[in-house]
Amino acid sequence: MTPTNPTHVRGIAALAVLATSWGLALASIAIMWVYELPELPLPGVFLSASPPLVQSRFDEIGVTVAIIYGALSAVLIARRPSTVAVIFAVHAVGSGLAAFGVQWGLLGERIPDLPLWGLLAHAAGWGYIPGTVATAIVPLLVLRRTPGRIASAVAGVGIGLAIIATLAALVNQAAVDPVTGGPINPLAIPDPAVQLALPYIYGVAVSLAVLLSIGVAVWVVLEWRRSVRIRRGRLAWLAVGHAFLSFSYLLLVIPAGDGVPKLVWDLGMIAPVVGQIFYPSAVLVLMLGTRIRGIDVAVSRVLLWSILVVVAVTGYLIVVEVLKTTTELDPVASGILAAALVAFSLQWGRRGIAEGIDRLIYGPDGDPAKLLGRLGERVGEFDSGVEGLTGLAAALRAALGVSSVEIAPDDQVSPVILVGEPAGEATTVELRAAGARIGEIRVTARAGERLSRMTLRQLEGLAGVVATALRLALASARLGDARDALVAARQAERRMLRRELHDSIGPALAGVGFGLAAVDNLRMTDPSAAGELASRLAQDLREQLGEVRRVARSVRADRTVFELSVELSELAADFAGSGVEVTVEAPAAWRVPARAIRPLYLVAAEAVHNAVRHSGASTVAIRVLEDDGGVVLTVADDGHGFEPARVSGGVGLTTMREHATEAEAELALHSGPTGTTITFRVATLAAAPTTTATLEHTA
Repeated sequence: MTPTNPTHVRGIAALAVLATSWGLALASIAIMWVYELPELPLPGVFLSASPPLVQSRFDEIGVTVAIIYGALSAVLIARRPSTVAVIFAVHAVGSGLAAFGVQWGLLGERIPDLPLWGLLAHAAGWGYIPGTVATAIVPLLVLRRTPGRIASAVAGVGIGLAIIATLAALVNQAAVDPVTGGPINPLAIPDPAVQLALPYIYGVAVSLAVLLSIGVAVWVVLEWRRSVRIRRGRLAWLAVGHAFLSFSYLLLVIPAGDGVPKLVWDLGMIAPVVGQIFYPSAVLVLMLGTRIRGIDVAVSRVLLWSILVVVAVTGYLIVVEVLKTTTELDPVASGILAAALVAFSLQWGRRGIAEGIDRLIYGPDGDPAKLLGRLGERVGEFDSGVEGLTGLAAALRAALGVSSVEIAPDDQVSPVILVGEPAGEATTVELRAAGARIGEIRVTARAGERLSRMTLRQLEGLAGVVATALRLALASARLGDARDALVAARQAERRMLRRELHDSIGPALAGVGFGLAAVDNLRMTDPSAAGELASRLAQDLREQLGEVRRVARSVRADRTVFELSVELSELAADFAGSGVEVTVEAPAAWRVPARAIRPLYLVAAEAVHNAVRHSGASTVAIRVLEDDGGVVLTVADDGHGFEPARVSGGVGLTTMREHATEAEAELALHSGPTGTTITFRVATLAAAPTTTATLEHTA
């Protein structure tokens, strides 16, 4: 058996609620227009003591509630099913049923034997009650996801009052004209005493519900005062909406009479409409949170135009009433002046209303400038490397409410930073720093959603912050690479010093020590031999002094100011008196690239040293020249040569290979009976060649 998909079930339930509530509302409108029915509903179907003028607007309010709460409950059921979603669904369907019942009852007076006439006509008086009364406790459920004992008790009282008021209206029977007849409620209790008591039962239950609603409104205001910054705007909307709804509930219990000003009834007719704008909008945002992404644009536009219409109508009525009581203008002039004042006020206040809606939906950081400022302040908190970019991407993903954020550098070396799972096609924004492109940021919306206009504005506004962070990360990476290269060079230098001391200078000095001991032994028995040995030891010490100078010079070969020709000349001078003539050919004023100086000198020193010690050469020639965009060093001697394969693991060749690797250079060695030539080429162009080492021997 295939398991049921919860998302699919929620979708079907949401569609059913939407279709039922909207279908009843649209059917009510269609019946009224087609049959041109009167405004006043059938007498007696409402237990409310409000005057007929107010009752004549109940069907219009029902249509409005069915349309607004039908859509709202459908969204909540599909995205976040909860008790609040159920209450709103009952409110939408019940209000639609009440509006339809009003028109069906009126239609039954024209069409005899209309099916379900009595039941549906009386449904006008009870359909709206359960949802209307239950909305009084919705803020408790929205702001207290896990209500405490007091909140649970208050919610229970609200549900109980809704049930009592609904049952009272459900069994009500409108008065029937003995001559013309009337709709008979099949659910009514025919006992006259019960029918006489029903208006009082209903009135007490609804009055208590109104008091409960006012108390909840006060509690919402207190929550607003205690709330954190990000919730204050949304709680303000909830408080305003709930206050208007509570005021509209008073119309259900205020009896008709001459003591109530007409303006109160007029405002009472507008209050539900105003409440149905602020109240459900705040509940929707508070319930969904970031899940509102994808429908935020539609919600924003509907809210804006709804508020503008309500404000225009309300403002017009108030201004007309004020002009009528304070001036002697005729009604036409008052209407024109009122319309002009309202139009001017709306033109001036439209931007403020739009910004308020953005703050409701997107929070206090809905303004891209504010979000930019907050993230800009946090840039300093992030690490400068990959971890910092990852943290920034995560912060962006949370702030924008998207599925994934990807920061992709253009250097093809630095890693791409991805936070979240990409869903669908990505929106790309170029990242530029110091006038040059350095990468791009890619953002994908959540599955089934699209990036809103506000999100795109925020993303474009934040591109500069991301570009700055990326530039810092790239600079940090380059600095880290340079630091690693420096450490590697120092380690290589230490290895070279260790090899020199262990394989060359150390044994030579040890040999001098043994020779001095022999001189001491021969001094008494064979002074002549002791003198000759002492002379040879002195020569060995001079040679080792040259070795020490060479090693010291190799250590200081990374100086910023380094004259290669001078250093090579000093290198040649170190071998004066060795019996080998060392010549240097290098332009004195020629500027050798800084990165080539160290390996060039060290390879030359190693090659000359090996030639003097092992080749039996009489001359060694050092040449440095420029060749095809590179620097070429050749060290050639006229010695007896050697087979490179036999000494490939020796210290000298190993050291030269390491220098070639360090400089990304080409190293070639050719040796034969007439001498040995070492060629070392360092490219100075941007694209350095791959390191190669070639060893050749000619028999």
